[in-house]
Amino acid sequence: MSGSAEAETSRYYGQSESLLEHYAWYQSNSKERSWPVARLKPNDFGLFDMHGNLWEWYYDACGSYPLDENDEAADQPSSEEVLDAGRRVLCGGSSLTLSSGVRAHP
Repeated sequence: MSGSAEAETSRYYGQSESLLEHYAWYQSNSKERSWPVARLKPNDFGLFDMHGNLWEWYYDACGSYPLDENDEAADQPSSEEVLDAGRRVLCGGSSLTLSSGVRAHP
């Protein structure tokens, strides 16, 4: 993983599913509620809860991630033009999100 904000993986710490519980509150560890900030590990910039806990709303228009050979979202977003600019991006996941949906914004 790069030390810059331009992460090359779906999560800022890498792709490991086993590490997710140390960085994010999501369906498996949240007890279906949000948690106070800074209870888990921060990202490389010292920011907490950038994955999980609560959704983050972006002004960016929605796009889609291409699927990989396992029909799971690939790490890179599609380069196709987004036509529906009325829909906006939600990132990071929430305390109710499955682990597969807890992702960084590209």
